[in-house]
Amino acid sequence: MPLEQVNYSQVVTFEPQLPQWTLPVLLGGTAAPAAATWPGPFGSYPYIVAGSLSTGSTAQPGDKFQLYTSGTLKESTVFTVAGLTPSTGYSSWNVFFLPQPQVNPTSSDTAISVPAPKNGRWLGQLGHVKGLTRSYSVPGGPDQLTLTLLTPPDFRTDALNPGRVVQAWRGGSCVWEGKLDEPVPTGDGWTVSAHGAGQYGADFAAIYSTWSSDDPVNQAISRGLRWTNPGIGSSGGIWLGQQQDSGSENITDHLNLLITGGGVVWKVTRGNASSIPAGPWTLSVTAFPSDANGNPLQSADRLLICTTPVPRTVAADINTIWLRYMVTADTTSKTGAAVPATFALTSVSNNGSVLKHGPMEYFLDLSSAGVMSVSAAQTVGTNILTRFVRASFAGPFTAMQGQVLNAAGQPVDLGCDEAGLVYQVIMTDAPYGGEVAAGPLLFISGGYQYDEDTQTATITPYQGVRGDLASLISAMYPSSF
Repeated sequence: MPLEQVNYSQVVTFEPQLPQWTLPVLLGGTAAPAAATWPGPFGSYPYIVAGSLSTGSTAQPGDKFQLYTSGTLKESTVFTVAGLTPSTGYSSWNVFFLPQPQVNPTSSDTAISVPAPKNGRWLGQLGHVKGLTRSYSVPGGPDQLTLTLLTPPDFRTDALNPGRVVQAWRGGSCVWEGKLDEPVPTGDGWTVSAHGAGQYGADFAAIYSTWSSDDPVNQAISRGLRWTNPGIGSSGGIWLGQQQDSGSENITDHLNLLITGGGVVWKVTRGNASSIPAGPWTLSVTAFPSDANGNPLQSADRLLICTTPVPRTVAADINTIWLRYMVTADTTSKTGAAVPATFALTSVSNNGSVLKHGPMEYFLDLSSAGVMSVSAAQTVGTNILTRFVRASFAGPFTAMQGQVLNAAGQPVDLGCDEAGLVYQVIMTDAPYGGEVAAGPLLFISGGYQYDEDTQTATITPYQGVRGDLASLISAMYPSSF
């Protein structure tokens, strides 16, 4: 039976994170009478009497909370619920917690939970883990995780219950997080899979009070979405032109709509990992860092050493787009004749490519998007040409330990990297040419997968998703044209 390697990542699962709760405090203290009614293992506990009939089903042992007075944080201490008992008449509950507060709770306080997964179970304590792979994608973040837990197939543990939060830890870092799917028993044990934090948005409807970038996301976070949102805003290429009905799409669809046009990209990055469980992943929406030829606009994060020739993927040399757009909409009148809509034609080109390869044209009908100006139509075309590259190293690249270096030339731990980094390829034998600009071989990683057993990473360039121009347009402007 294979054993884990010394540097094998460790996987832990937790009970699902529940929505935040708020409980009014009637009184509180440290000694009797309330503390005497609960036989806790450590003697007297601080307690609060919470005036809510639903407290017993809302607050649970292991929950963390803080005390507020008139909406202001009373002290920075984070308390943990140790146990609960019904109070006299069952109209309220005694909530026992640790540690001792600096100032005892009073009737002017409110207990507000700090949502977090709890009751962690390390899979390595239940059986040997093999075949652990995890992947990341952009847009998104943590994507998929799979492993085999070598325990008897008739051994079912709550650590594998679907819906539990799963985290992969490597050293002192939480390198992946997601939600467990239904495990499958096999002759070797249990096949375990999970979908990552980058897919959490698909589990939450985009409910909003005000149509904006942030409101649907923030409301979903208040209902249990394990992200933090520093703020998306509305500038820098955010697309809000197609307002959706509240709840008609999920959060992932909402974010994909915001990046319509390709000017920006969204992903979630690692949260606070100072303790277990790690904190929620952080949402960011940033400008897409590439120029009109698909080259990154920033220096390389990683150096990728290739010891074998790497072929390019060459698509059609499309460098000019003709765009049909609506100038005025249909108008109707009860007293006069109806006036039909009017349309116009404009074009955009990648002049460098035209001079190098000759013109190759493509037609795109934008009329279904409604009335727009000529500059707005040209912006659509320019965005598409910016993202379309005729010749790219689509990969994927497979790298072993020592073949990926940081910008200073030091090897990195492949098990701690993720998608979205900029790579500069160092090739031993790969002549190339014929392009508008033949600079350093740089690409942005759109996919990253790490295999623990083989200790290899599979790195897929973001350009690798551009199979043809029609598919690129569909990805950039879903359901728009």
